[in-house]
Amino acid sequence: MLSIVTGFGLSLFARFGLHIAVAAGVLATYMAWKHRVEVKAVQAEQVRVETQGNKIDAAAQKKRERVERAPPSEVDAALRKYCRDC
Repeated sequence: MLSIVTGFGLSLFARFGLHIAVAAGVLATYMAWKHRVEVKAVQAEQVRVETQGNKIDAAAQKKRERVERAPPSEVDAALRKYCRDC
């Protein structure tokens, strides 16, 4: 495309400016595309982390409920299994 424009009698500086303008346009398009891809990647990672966190929280909630329902002696016995100084 640039070789077509150079034949229209533009001066050397005008052609240089045209090349710079085209390069700036290509660079701006690339940067916009790159930003869009990065934003989508960050959003996907946030969704993945939240999903994993919800799974962990649900499992922890089930264990909390089980411990709350258990009698204190059973909880103490279960904790002594892990406590060496008790």
